Amino acid sequence: QAAVSEDRILGCHCIGLFRLQGPQRLAFADEPLGIALVVPSPIGDVGWGHALSASLEPIKAAYGDKVKVTVLENIMEGPDADRIMNKTVADGNKFLIAGSFGYQNGALQVARRDPSVTVLHASGFQV
Repeated sequence: QAAVSEDRILGCHCIGLFRLQGPQRLAFADEPLGIALVVPSPIGDVGWGHALSASLEPIKAAYGDKVKVTVLENIMEGPDADRIMNKTVADGNKFLIAGSFGYQNGALQVARRDPSVTVLHASGFQV
């Protein structure tokens, strides 16, 4: 049996979520669909930030200029992260991927405040 990498698992989850939500939004969109990824570490490091960033590559390859991916790395958990996640939504992003356990409460607030935004929290215990 071949081992399944973290990149592959996260990539499947991101692509699956995007295929459920994204195509309807892209069909009638004049502008690219904004996808924001917020992570606490550099995406060049091996780990969650890297895996989450890599999982967006198939989406960029499949949808090209119909999506605009913004990656915000080295974002410390806490009030700054909450402010940055809110700003990504205010800037027009309709997909927010929060890549840290410490982003959980802020990500949930974004989801509750704006139901037009799809929020994927990559860890945590609340739904």
